[in-house]
Amino acid sequence: MPVRRVLMVDGDCLLSAGLHSILAPRTNLEVRTIVFIDIPHLTAYLHSFAPDVVILDELSLSAHVSGLLEAFLSFPKLRVISLNIDNNRLQVYEKKQVLVTTPEDFFAEVR
Repeated sequence: MPVRRVLMVDGDCLLSAGLHSILAPRTNLEVRTIVFIDIPHLTAYLHSFAPDVVILDELSLSAHVSGLLEAFLSFPKLRVISLNIDNNRLQVYEKKQVLVTTPEDFFAEVR
């Protein structure tokens, strides 16, 4: 089974520590945590580590959404998990590229 790289972008130390303790023992995951400083720092780390999954704290990083989306553009298969500990929910975003040559192609993706 291939090892999946998981990057936790730390906005809340307690949350990251808890998630790291849950994920790290799994042999098919290489888990790293980075403290969010700014978008250029995160982008450089994304390129050096090349994660399959990025886990974000939605509340701590909500002010940086546009910069985060731009940072993720270079990673066509990246899965982003956004956690919100206030309501025990997570959002999972998977990037997908689709060739659109007709209006029907576009409508198929909207549905």
